[in-house]
Amino acid sequence: MEDRIVKNHRAKLIVDLEMPELAELVAQRLAGVLSVDNACSILTAAVDLKAPQLADACLSYVFR
Repeated sequence: MEDRIVKNHRAKLIVDLEMPELAELVAQRLAGVLSVDNACSILTAAVDLKAPQLADACLSYVFR
C-alpha cells in the first residue's frame, strides 16, 4: 500500500509541476503494462495524471 501511495504522490507532482510530456510518457508506459492485477491502480494513476486516454484504456481493459 505504501508503494501505491508514493506512486500516486509522484503522479500528482508531475501534474502540479506542469510536466505534460512526462505525464504522457508515464501514461503510455502504464497503458502498456495493464493487467488484471494492476488495472485499478493504473486507473487511479490515470485520474491523478489527468490522462483520460489512459483511464479509457483501463476501463476498456476491465470491461472487455
